[in-house]
Amino acid sequence: MVSEQSSKYVGDGPDHFEKRSARHRKAVARVFQQAACVTNVSATVGKILQQRFDLQKVETIHNVADATLFYPGSKTVVPLYRFLHASTLTAQKNIEGIVRVMEQIYLTRQDFSLTVLGGEAGAIHAWKKDHPWLVHVFNVPHEKVADYMRSADALLMFSNDENFPCVIVEALCSGMTVITSDAGGSAEAIHPGNGIVVPAGNE
Repeated sequence: MVSEQSSKYVGDGPDHFEKRSARHRKAVARVFQQAACVTNVSATVGKILQQRFDLQKVETIHNVADATLFYPGSKTVVPLYRFLHASTLTAQKNIEGIVRVMEQIYLTRQDFSLTVLGGEAGAIHAWKKDHPWLVHVFNVPHEKVADYMRSADALLMFSNDENFPCVIVEALCSGMTVITSDAGGSAEAIHPGNGIVVPAGNE
């Protein structure tokens, strides 16, 4: 049984499947084709796998969240709308795109804040400028992410490529609105009642 979690079959990231060696691609194809069952965390990427490797079927088993850790809390009333982004801050997460959009919004209204969680302590990021609305917190324990989610209003995900991000499910369990790109399976848990979906890359 093969459970594929990677997003390397979508988008144009440096680790995309088509950019790997012919030997690697052939070995992966053989593993998939000899498997009794193949699963993926998103139906979107599952269909890509099915077509690419000529598979009979790919079962979707979505990522889940620990509901004992991620649950809604009573939010304190503050004058700012609180956006949150939590990720590894790798290129695929497109934090630069998020910051550019926030910079444009700030020109017309200043009633928001953006907290960015993730990245290695001491890392220098090109997007880290002296913005009054931006707070960057380096890697924090999982339970602290849940605390941040309970006090935020909306999760921002603007990835260039994804599979089915755990952070989206965790945000929904925490009672947050989710604003995400349609990269990979990011939009599969989103509907008009809990979030907004935008095309990947469309600032």
